[in-house]
Amino acid sequence: MKNISCMDMGVTCPFVAEGETAEDAVMNLTTHATVTHPEEVAKMTPEQMKEAMMAKFHDAVLPVEEMPPTA
Repeated sequence: MKNISCMDMGVTCPFVAEGETAEDAVMNLTTHATVTHPEEVAKMTPEQMKEAMMAKFHDAVLPVEEMPPTA
């Protein structure tokens, strides 16, 4: 699972987009940003926004209770 948040992109908003792939997470954040942060979206071309997001996505971290046991 991959994720990226508005905060990763420098926007004060608690939204975290998740996806099976980085592209899915970026698409989900783009959808959210287009509706919720149109002023930020207007600052970049779609290509610039995707490139910036792809540089900042990361693997989702499982909560401790869901982490597999270590050997």
